[in-house]
Amino acid sequence: IQYALRVTNSSELIDSNVIIKLNLPDGVRIDSVAHTESPALSRYDRNGNQIYLQEIEALRPGETSQYGIKLVSKQPQSLKITAEAISRGTESKAQSQVTTQVISGQ
Repeated sequence: IQYALRVTNSSELIDSNVIIKLNLPDGVRIDSVAHTESPALSRYDRNGNQIYLQEIEALRPGETSQYGIKLVSKQPQSLKITAEAISRGTESKAQSQVTTQVISGQ
């Protein structure tokens, strides 16, 4: 199951220490993360069902950081994947959620 994830700095100031967290449901594992421009940003850590992508040190005004993410589910289910981003320049987190119906194990 493939997803594209984009994080954009919509402010007029450089943002820093951007942390992206993915919340995965039970029965789902991460196969790969690929940042489109920086292989170093393709690293991640897993803590239970939470995936923490490599911190983005700086994101310029209007800049977008983009990832390709591959997940695997071995069981039919309705997946709710939530992505959250926090940074030094924001007071609250940005959040997005997508639901995918898995008909058979992939």
